[in-house]
Amino acid sequence: MRGPLALLARSPQEDLSRDGEPRFTWTEILILALTVLVARMLAARAFPIYDDAFITYRYARNLATGLGLVYNPGASWEPILGTTTPGYAVLLAGFQLLGLPIVAGSLALNFLCDALSAVLLIQLLDRRVVSSLVAVVAFAAIPEIARISAGGMEPPVVVVCALAAVRCFQLNRMFLSGLASAIACTLRPECVLLVLTLGVLALIERRSLLPFLLPVIVIGALFAGTLQWIYGSPFSHSVVAKAATHSGEQKPGFSRLPDILAQAFGPSQPMRMLAVMVGIGAIAMWFRRSKFLPFAIFAALIVVAYLIARPKTWGWYFYAPLLAWVAWLGMGFEQFARWIGFDRLGLGRQSRVRVATIAACVLCLGAVSAFPLVRADKVTPMVYGHFETWAKEARLAERKVSISASDIGAIGWYTDALIYDSAGLVWPEAMQLTRPVDQIRKYMPDYVILVVRRSRLEPFHAGSPSLAARYRPIRRFNEFNKTGLDKLHPHISELPDWWEQDYLIYERIDERDE
Repeated sequence: MRGPLALLARSPQEDLSRDGEPRFTWTEILILALTVLVARMLAARAFPIYDDAFITYRYARNLATGLGLVYNPGASWEPILGTTTPGYAVLLAGFQLLGLPIVAGSLALNFLCDALSAVLLIQLLDRRVVSSLVAVVAFAAIPEIARISAGGMEPPVVVVCALAAVRCFQLNRMFLSGLASAIACTLRPECVLLVLTLGVLALIERRSLLPFLLPVIVIGALFAGTLQWIYGSPFSHSVVAKAATHSGEQKPGFSRLPDILAQAFGPSQPMRMLAVMVGIGAIAMWFRRSKFLPFAIFAALIVVAYLIARPKTWGWYFYAPLLAWVAWLGMGFEQFARWIGFDRLGLGRQSRVRVATIAACVLCLGAVSAFPLVRADKVTPMVYGHFETWAKEARLAERKVSISASDIGAIGWYTDALIYDSAGLVWPEAMQLTRPVDQIRKYMPDYVILVVRRSRLEPFHAGSPSLAARYRPIRRFNEFNKTGLDKLHPHISELPDWWEQDYLIYERIDERDE
């Protein structure tokens, strides 16, 4: 049978001996890894750090300075674990202890992990030229993927650990596979699905489970036991808080399913246009029993878990599914190359492969270089930079002020103030006192920072005029406000009701100021 299905069903051994496709040498692999590294450095000029990343940064800084893995040192409600990635926070704390800056260190770590992920991806794709080249170039060049890596969060470290676990599994290094899986679980709770995937595959393939499970059990017990001892729960409080905060957002007839699927497999229109090619690649990966398949199953299980639970999700949750997407894309292109014939495409000689690889890498870097021209990063100088300047000018850390805010990342990092987190990630009382206006009225913080959207400003101004009268707007930070002093009194009825990094800072009016 010579049809497409017969080609899809070939065994790996038959592919290696008969397909006529050359394999990448280590020279091409290093060129591709270096391309990913440079591409990430270029993309960082276009994409700001996520506000949520600063939450983990503050935990890491407090740990490194001896205050513990807490957000508000000395607060009556501490210790509270408000970061979903305690392992990453500990790692970043180690950076500071070594004299390395936490923010720059997190980006450098992410970019290096992505370069290593490219190497592991190529290995799991059997170093095949077409699938590896397409997958790695897409991984380096797709803006939605680069944005996550440049966001300073933990996904690149999670993915490299998961890829390493799968690679060790394929090499029958079961202890190392379990070790990498256990480390991944300290970085993201979803990585329990990685342990499940590899554990089930080990049973199916009749491998010894003990070497795999030993590091998982030991590290898992130490990790969960430490969290239980310090925080009273083996689970991050932020997970519970996010579920509670966003569970009420769903209205009758509203579904998060399309949004979850779009974030996982098609966050942009160009990516959705490649759905057929990606689907062909996914089918080919399954029929050929690709070495990458365990990672793809793990990535798919993440999406399935979110589809079942239907929580509010953010793009960085889906870094593993997006990596699976580029692998499927690569295998889809490879399948078409098989149907056409590798010799007809001029892939029969290694010298041509190297030229094609270099050309693709140059085009990739050229495309990524244009990111800052298309969308320059204004959030870092116009929002984060203004937060930092204002915090220094107002001597917020020295005065030990209190601040009520919902987006607590950057403002908490730059001010080091006592934060009343209205979303409840690091402040558990917000889970009971759910309305921000009630929180403000009870504690009367020195400053209130509100996102400029109708649903945030209307309850404060129109719903609680006597409370609003106790505060005056002093700064507004967004991408378009160069001084921070423009449009401090927006017309609430004219405001949109979607989230963006546009913040109004209100200062409490003391009696002597009235």
